[in-house]
Amino acid sequence: MSDTTKSALDDAIAAHLDDENEGILMTGYVLHVSGIRPDAPNTTHTVYTDEYMTGQSFHISLGLAHALLGCLTIQDE
Repeated sequence: MSDTTKSALDDAIAAHLDDENEGILMTGYVLHVSGIRPDAPNTTHTVYTDEYMTGQSFHISLGLAHALLGCLTIQDE
């Protein structure tokens, strides 16, 4: 990912957080994305990628991922 795209992603996520929760400052995020390559001969092969806030510490990423697992479990109940 280019530096320009990464900066735009960080800014967009921060703007979304502020839109949803006015005045909240973003301290971290974890984005886990899945996709397929439509031009590949086998489109059942899923591609995964991860993005994190620029400069984010590992313990923040790990904590957010752990909290997300709890949210996913709650949604299934």
